[in-house]
Amino acid sequence: MAETSKRINIRIPVQLYNRVEEKGYGLTEAIIKGLEMLLADVIAEGNAIKSDTFTLQEDRIKDLQRQIEDLHEQTKGKDEQLKVKDTQIEKLNENMHELTETMHAQSVHIQTLLSQQKQIPEYTEKKPWWRFW
Repeated sequence: MAETSKRINIRIPVQLYNRVEEKGYGLTEAIIKGLEMLLADVIAEGNAIKSDTFTLQEDRIKDLQRQIEDLHEQTKGKDEQLKVKDTQIEKLNENMHELTETMHAQSVHIQTLLSQQKQIPEYTEKKPWWRFW
């Protein structure tokens, strides 16, 4: 047969014993109520601690959400900067392509000038300085 209660032996101060008897409680009933109140206080303290922990967690969540929003704003700014850099790179590439074409045209022009100079026959006969014609 399983026991539903446990026998305990305790010593309490005489004044406390007298106060319990004055209230009309038996010792067993007073001890049970006292232990229940003690445990209820512990549970209430535990709930208070859980409540404090919950509020701290809520505050931490709010802080993290603010940080996330700040990071989103920073990434938007970085994305805009990257777009500006991309357009600048495209413009520089276009300018470089134009300069390359210009240099190519100039080199072709110089090459044709050089080839034309080679086609001009050299004048080998020298006239005396006093002859004009």
